[in-house]
Parts: sequence; C-alpha cells; structure tokens
Amino acid sequence: MVTSTLIEIIFKGVFSTLNISFLSELLFGAKEIRFNLPELSSSYELETIIKIFNLNSYVDLVITTDKLNVNGRDVKNVFVNIGRNDDDFDLLFYFDIKDLDGNNYKLKVDHLKTWANNFCDRYNFNYFIGQMDNANDEEYYFDSNGIGPLYDKIGR
Repeated sequence: MVTSTLIEIIFKGVFSTLNISFLSELLFGAKEIRFNLPELSSSYELETIIKIFNLNSYVDLVITTDKLNVNGRDVKNVFVNIGRNDDDFDLLFYFDIKDLDGNNYKLKVDHLKTWANNFCDRYNFNYFIGQMDNANDEEYYFDSNGIGPLYDKIGR
C-alpha cells in the first residue's frame, strides 16, 4: 500500500512546438513567482515571462499557487517548476494529493491521469508522468502510456 500522498506530475516537451498559453492559468492567483535563472527582479507579467523564455536557452521559473484547476477541482499548496534547457522543456507540479478536492485516493489519481492526458494534448507536450515524491523508475502511478506499478498499490 502507498503511504506517501506527495505527488509529482511532470510534463516533458520541445519548447519550439509547445503551446505555452498554460502560463496565464498558472500566473492567475500565484502566491510567488521567481526566476532562478536568469536571475531577475523585474515584472512578472505574462508578456515578460514569455519574452524571457523566448530570449534565453536556459530558464528556471518557480511558481507557488493555491489555484491549480484540475478539471474543475481545485488544488491548493502547489509548487510549480518550469525549466527550459535549449529546446527541452519540463513542467513539474508538486503537491499533496490530499489537497485535491475529493475523498477517494484512487479516484483522485484517476482524475489526475485524465487531467494530465488532456493537459499534455492541449499544450503539445510529448510525455507526462505522475509519480510519488522522489520516485525511482518503478514508483509511478501513471504516465503517457497508461498506469504504472504503483497504481495497483493505492489504498482507497
């Protein structure tokens, strides 16, 4: 049985083919926005952030929010890390699955998988994975290919 309720949902894609309009949703209601690289203390308006991603081959952006909408359900206390390394692009959502509205753990994971699949398609990511915090290769609930080894170990 899985005991940790901390989850990471990671999306991977190619910057030149992504639809980065998801940034506007993440910025709405953000508690904190900061660039680790390049180090900036300027405005964090959407246009500025998009410009920074377009002008730099390496970017590390951190957002914390209480307003992540997962198919109509809110998630609070979400840490978001967005990274660009040349044309590789990674987006990480990190939160406690207890902070997703709903009562049943397995149904929450199912809901997250559906949301991740739709998010991946909508914004043109190549791959996604939902895994426990600090997971190894076999400790994931789901990915773009279906359910993972941890899925059947989820208690209700």
